[in-house]
Amino acid sequence: MNVAIGVLVVLLLIGAIAVTVRIWGVLGTLQKVLVSLEETKAQLQGTLHEVDVTLATTNALLKEQAIPVLISTQRTIANLEVSTKAMADVTESVRGLTARAESIGKAASVAAAAGSALVTMATARGDKKSGNRGAVGGLVASVTKLFVGSKVRQENTQTK
Repeated sequence: MNVAIGVLVVLLLIGAIAVTVRIWGVLGTLQKVLVSLEETKAQLQGTLHEVDVTLATTNALLKEQAIPVLISTQRTIANLEVSTKAMADVTESVRGLTARAESIGKAASVAAAAGSALVTMATARGDKKSGNRGAVGGLVASVTKLFVGSKVRQENTQTK
């Protein structure tokens, strides 16, 4: 029985040694896993640092370049709106001036025609031999020259 207990103790020691070796192997594997995890952690920290640097660079780029460009673009658009409004106002004014010029041209044509008729009538009443048209005839002739002269000047301006 002593031998049996001795054999049993030896078997238990061999078993304990085998379990210890196995645990030792598992601990070695765990150490390798921990080393890998630390390397992964270091890589993640490096990547996080690169992301922070990229974010800071992007933020600086936005502040220094993109935002001023956007502000400048906004101001340009505002100026363009003002210019477009001014052009519309100028166009409207030119249309009004054109309409007035057309009406003046029509009035000048009517006055010239009426003046010619009045000159004819005034001449008929005046002294035909001396060419004296009388006071009314002279006045009508002056007014007619004024309108006919403005019409000629207007036509010369338009042809240029």
